[in-house]
Amino acid sequence: VIVNIRTAERIETDEFDEEAYAKSLGMEYVWLPTTPATLDDATVDRFADVLASTTGPVLLHCNSANTAGGLWAAYLAKKRGVPIDEAIEKNGKEPA
Repeated sequence: VIVNIRTAERIETDEFDEEAYAKSLGMEYVWLPTTPATLDDATVDRFADVLASTTGPVLLHCNSANTAGGLWAAYLAKKRGVPIDEAIEKNGKEPA
């Protein structure tokens, strides 16, 4: 599963159609546009639903990894009960 959290403005600058390519390979593609300003409980809940619905690997990405890291830390804190300081420290170091 590929979870792309880049906004429409970021995707529009690509010459490569990531969604079409992923689907052509039989991969699930989820678009969950997120920015630091829009990262909220609903976004974390939707991301958690994606993780819960798959048994395989999940690739989470944005343009710089900052927003992806923030979403991952928020997920760890909200859905897995990891203290927020620890969730931030574990950012990118622990598989779902």
